[in-house]
Amino acid sequence: MVPPLDPDFRPAALANRAFRKEVEDSGDGVPLVLGLERPDGAVSRFETRVFPEGHPRSEANLRYAERIFKFLLWQRGGWRTYVGGPESIGDYIRTCYSPGGIRAFDYHFMGEDVYDRAFTVVPCAPSAVPAEREGGKPLGRHLDGCRAKYLWGSTNRLPVALAAPSLFSIYDRPPELRHALVVGISQSGQSPDSVSVVAEGGRQGALTVAITNDPGSPLAQAAEFAVDICAGPEKAVAATKTYTAQLMAIAMLSAALSGQGGRLAELQRVPTLVQQALELDSAIGQAAERYRYMEQCVVLGRGYNYATAFEWSLKLKELAYVVAEPYSPADLQHGPVAILSQGFPVLAAVPGGAVFGNVLALFPSWWMCTRQSCWFCPMRRGHWPWPVHPFVYRRGCPNG
Repeated sequence: MVPPLDPDFRPAALANRAFRKEVEDSGDGVPLVLGLERPDGAVSRFETRVFPEGHPRSEANLRYAERIFKFLLWQRGGWRTYVGGPESIGDYIRTCYSPGGIRAFDYHFMGEDVYDRAFTVVPCAPSAVPAEREGGKPLGRHLDGCRAKYLWGSTNRLPVALAAPSLFSIYDRPPELRHALVVGISQSGQSPDSVSVVAEGGRQGALTVAITNDPGSPLAQAAEFAVDICAGPEKAVAATKTYTAQLMAIAMLSAALSGQGGRLAELQRVPTLVQQALELDSAIGQAAERYRYMEQCVVLGRGYNYATAFEWSLKLKELAYVVAEPYSPADLQHGPVAILSQGFPVLAAVPGGAVFGNVLALFPSWWMCTRQSCWFCPMRRGHWPWPVHPFVYRRGCPNG
């Protein structure tokens, strides 16, 4: 089947699923285990099945295994890696990830630059790959705080910093807060990390505020003032209306602090703008159709929409089970851009304003890597510089 929009488009998700099904249907599959070890002793593992050595389709193993290996390398990280399976796959990946191989950049970057060690690929039997040793801890939902940092910083000229909850809850070494306004933002108000930051702020004599959907929650009780967003019960699998309601509360506080009545008037237009966005549902469905088999992507946003990129990627993870990594365009250019290849989706929130030209200038280089990008731009057609629908850019390099 030739994709109608782009004959050269080859989605990785479809290719991987087709390969795995072919192996399964053959009944000849053998284990392939990839392991990635980091300096702290943590090990990530990925297990799949491939064709055995000597099989007529064994050559197809190489591209499949190498692309997964590269993705895991940039998603999880590691300096010593293990390829447990057919010998030809281990030899191929070791050749690719060598000083003279096609992945020489990855070899040097992950070894010398990131981990300050010689990058190593160890071909071995599947049973010789170390057991998984993954550590984890909750990082908190600071997306609303990220938006507040830009809004209160630019509009109200206030220095804003995101809290490091581990300093309060784990290390027990909180910073000096008595001259600061401490704001806790949590949909449920139950997060122990958020509560610990606000409670410590109150203990030090700082003014504390909670923005939450539950005025009876521990967070609201720990704060001197509580802003109830009044969103009602959150019934969705992933928090949706509470997130946007919290953004509105942040914007309302900013408008009140500015003392400019015009800013409150602008916020009164939000229901109309939301309705206009909902009317794009059909266009969104058409744009998403091409990406229904997507398994991984990067999501970009800058400035006010840096938080949007994180929230968008979170929804893709929670609801669509897509490995979605959020970046600012500047961060993507410094290293992670290496993961882009043909068929790798790049999603971006690119509204008009100060950051538009900056992101626009970077687009051609990403397009040359991926040959596809999906751009969501709430702009009037007359302001869009390319001869395509401003909602989604699908094919063709605008500068080429």
